[in-house]
Amino acid sequence: ISLVTGMVYNFLYWSSVADFLALLFYYDKETFDVFYLMEAMFFGYNIVLHFPITIVNGVIIFKEIGMEMF
Repeated sequence: ISLVTGMVYNFLYWSSVADFLALLFYYDKETFDVFYLMEAMFFGYNIVLHFPITIVNGVIIFKEIGMEMF
């Protein structure tokens, strides 16, 4: 269960990072308003705050795959 939840969390985290980067570099900046600014601030804060969890999940994924091999 920890392997699957770690993989799902990391997938959702990296997809939100991709969405944040698309918001910064791909979307048309002429149409930005307060809501786009709030979305960018929300994504940026959560990406920075929750990055260490992806490291822990990576260790858990590595451990679970290693336990299946041995």
